[in-house]
Parts: sequence; C-alpha cells; structure tokens
Amino acid sequence: MSLTNDQRLDYISEWLEGVGLPWVGKRQDALEGSPLYADDRGGYPVSIVSRFSIVTAVDHLAFVRDHWADKNSPIRHYGPFSALRGSLLGACHALWVLEPKSRSLRRHRALQFGRQNLHEWGNLLQDYGEAGHLDQEQSAAVSKQVEDLEAEREKIRALADVLPHGELGRINDTKLIKEVVESILGRGDADPFLTMGIRTLWRTGSAAAHGYPWRLLWSSDPRRIDYDQLHMAMHGAALLTTEALDLFNQRNSKH
Repeated sequence: MSLTNDQRLDYISEWLEGVGLPWVGKRQDALEGSPLYADDRGGYPVSIVSRFSIVTAVDHLAFVRDHWADKNSPIRHYGPFSALRGSLLGACHALWVLEPKSRSLRRHRALQFGRQNLHEWGNLLQDYGEAGHLDQEQSAAVSKQVEDLEAEREKIRALADVLPHGELGRINDTKLIKEVVESILGRGDADPFLTMGIRTLWRTGSAAAHGYPWRLLWSSDPRRIDYDQLHMAMHGAALLTTEALDLFNQRNSKH
C-alpha cells in the first residue's frame, strides 16, 4: 500500500526524532571489533568521512522538516529543494564510501573523499592568501593552516600508495549519485520511478541552488508550490539518509 504525502511526512518526522537526530547528537566513534574500526586502522578516515556526511544529510533533512512544520512561516518555492539536494548528497557520499564489501576499496574511497575535501579547503586558504587586508597574526594563522593542509595531503598520498586501486581521482558527484542509487535501490524489485525521482531531485535541486531558470519548466505551475514534487523530494532524500545511517551502524557493529 502506497503512503499518502502526509503519511510520508509523519514517517520522516518520527524517524528524525527517534533515530536520526539522537544519532547525530551522540559521539559515533568506531567500535573496537567492528569492520569500521578495522577500516580506520592505520589512519584511514573511513568513519570520519562517512559519519560527517550522514550528519550533514540528517541536518539538511531536519531543516526542511522544521521549515515545513513551522505554521508561521510560508513554504518557500526553491530553498527546500536546495536543502534536500544537500541531504541527498551527504547520504550518497556516505553510502559510496561504506557500501563496498572490500575493505581496501572502502579505504580508497574514503581517501578520495579526503583528497577532495583538502582541495576545497585549499581553495578557501588560497583566497585568504590572496587577500591584502590580513594583519600579521591573521596571515600567520592562514600560513599554519596551509602547513596543516600540506601535511594532510602527504598523509593521504602515503596511505593511498599501499592500496591496489591506483591514483585518487576527483569525485564526480552526479556519477556518484547515479552509481549509489542504482546499487542501493536497484536491488530486487526497485521502483524505477523512485530511482529516477531521486536522480531528478539532484538535478532540480542543483538548478534551484544555482539559479537556472529551466527549473521553472519542471513545475506544473511556476506560480504555485508543487507539493507532490516536494513530498517526493523529501521521501527520496530521507530514504537514502536512512540507508546511509543503517549501513554505518551495520559497519560499526561487532561481528
């Protein structure tokens, strides 16, 4: 039996209050004796990468739920889709890192993500390095972060060199989401409308976030909020977020 939009929203809210938000509020260290603990040994960032991705996924999902539940605030047309895009991306990052059965591949993917994280951090530090308004103390603080960044890069290179998966390439989020959706939701009798709906959330959420007006063409009436689209977007983001948290807990259980 398919759920109504209101039933989906109630289910998401109950999951957030009973599972997602309490999980975010607690330390989620890798438990000794678990596969995740073994993944991390030697300095690999599997638990750190996957946990923070899930935290951002839950947080963005809860943000939209809170916005929807606030009866004193009107529902916005495009902001919720941008936030749900963030939830979807965080969940898919975690699933992509945790899903392989191979420990070395989980480690390799965590390093790929770590490399990209450093690249984004480096972009910010470069902006500060080019700024001409910093005083001596501020410049010294930026220089120290640049040193820390380079040390982390060397650590990641060294860890990657002992794995059999080649160089650490850049992550293409669109391809990653397609791969995760097909792997996680393509099992058994998956609903093709659901899998395509999740990929649509990524595209339409990106259009909303970047201000591409083709997003208007994907609305039945651009002057009105498409509640069916919004409900389906929440459902898709919530589905992948719950999958990610469940997989983290599975990897973090003693076997």
